Amino acid sequence: MVGKADEAATRAVVQVGDVLLALRIGQTEPEQIRARMLAIARGEIKPKPTPVDSLIWITSMRSLARQCAHA
Repeated sequence: MVGKADEAATRAVVQVGDVLLALRIGQTEPEQIRARMLAIARGEIKPKPTPVDSLIWITSMRSLARQCAHA
């Protein structure tokens, strides 16, 4: 089920200084995020380079909005 987590990925553009970065953001359940991180740490899966694989994983759009508000 770890590989299925990328279904709800979207793109976001972030400005860092004078540079615009396109980030791929994935949305899934907390259990799947944890399972994916542990599988990466064990070497069972290797993340694909961006823009194929998400760099940031969130549990809801509300949590993303909260994080952006604190930045």
